[in-house]
Amino acid sequence: MNPIVSIIMGSTSDLPVLESGIKFLDEMGIPFEMNALSAHRTPELVEEFARNAQARGIKVIIAAAGMAAHLPGVIAAMTPIPEIERCIVRKGDLLICEGGDVGRAAIWDYDYNIMIQNHIHRLRGKVDICTRYFFYLFMHYKLHNLIGGKGVAIQGLSSRDLHNLIIPVPSLKEQYDIASSIDLYFSKLDMITAEL
Repeated sequence: MNPIVSIIMGSTSDLPVLESGIKFLDEMGIPFEMNALSAHRTPELVEEFARNAQARGIKVIIAAAGMAAHLPGVIAAMTPIPEIERCIVRKGDLLICEGGDVGRAAIWDYDYNIMIQNHIHRLRGKVDICTRYFFYLFMHYKLHNLIGGKGVAIQGLSSRDLHNLIIPVPSLKEQYDIASSIDLYFSKLDMITAEL
């Protein structure tokens, strides 16, 4: 029987992490394959695998790579197999860093979609919003330490923390007015800095 699930690991040392999933697939009689491919050491093989998986009949890819998310992200970016909607970033989405520089925000301003991995929150309004307003709001929160990481070693901003933030949401017109005013001040600062 041809496999419909492909288990990809960065190296065979990742196998113990995947054993319970392998056991489940075996018990359920779901045909699967396993490969060790590294996004760092064999990127060409990873790309070839990802681009050809669907044509080979693969419906699900399970990717794991030690303590990094590179392999799953690279595969998700290169395969036509559908990815979970929450991982898709479209033009105008606000991205907020969960780990590392916690709370740092950016607006995706390109005409093509990308896939994101863990450690980045994607905010997209269910109603019309001015993404620049929320970008500046998160910049303000970060500057004034109203959001920040929790944890001893690796700082993080969980989804729960993000959902619990109290965020002022003025009318759409006011959001645009506030963002435009801030844009104007930043352009004035750019001019002053250029004259120095």
